[in-house]
Amino acid sequence: MNWFKILSVFIVLLGFALSLGFLLGVVFQVPYGNIAVVKVYGEITTGSQLLSNAVDAQAVVDQLREVNANPLIEAVIIDINSGGGSSVASSEIVDAVKKLNKPSVALIREVGASGAYWVASAADYIIAHNLSLIGSLGVNMQYLEYSGLLERFNVSYVNLTYPRHKDILSQYRPLTELERDWVNEWLEEAYNYLVSDVASNLNLTKEELMPYANGSVFLGSQSVSYGLIDETGGWDKALNKTMELANITEPMTITYREEHNLLELINGLTGGKDISIKT
Repeated sequence: MNWFKILSVFIVLLGFALSLGFLLGVVFQVPYGNIAVVKVYGEITTGSQLLSNAVDAQAVVDQLREVNANPLIEAVIIDINSGGGSSVASSEIVDAVKKLNKPSVALIREVGASGAYWVASAADYIIAHNLSLIGSLGVNMQYLEYSGLLERFNVSYVNLTYPRHKDILSQYRPLTELERDWVNEWLEEAYNYLVSDVASNLNLTKEELMPYANGSVFLGSQSVSYGLIDETGGWDKALNKTMELANITEPMTITYREEHNLLELINGLTGGKDISIKT
């Protein structure tokens, strides 16, 4: 028996089967619906990590762009269960929501806080459960600083830089007072940008929003009277409101899901250093 020929035939058949499966998937599994559901679940990041509880902002932005370009889709439900994440990543999703040319409803599940609430605020209508956690408007930056540990074990940190503040936020030395002032200025500016944009999205003045923009978290039942959400409810209410806004009588939802590749799998296994402003 010629094992080489058998192996060759097997490889050819396998390739044919995979190709056929791909083509069938393209032909017969094209999703259809008139209401898109785009999920924002987990920490909002600027990069996808398959094995982490995170959502890739670029993937969400791409989904929203696809929704916008699809004439068959008449409205969008942004399904949110997130405590926020990267300020930049959240802002990218917010911008994509604002560019939607069809009605949008944000449905907040357990949590819609910080950057995730920012995303919700950009929708045309916001619904949350009575017990949902809402708000937490603010920014922060955090990282581990090991200078005390290095000193304890008599390990010296040597980093030759020019100018002297090039290694600001290094994990191997404490911030100088000047650098700490700089970081606080960054955070204050980021906070003002966040609050101003959320207020604009909610049709409030910044002064009207400020009492609820101190980092506090509120229940959904409280948030209606504060002007943070439009009404309380769950999936059925969100679907009905979406149908109302888009004049849809026969709804058919299509849920967009994030796709991953091998590089993202490796990234999810290895992780990485992340020092950025969070919302």
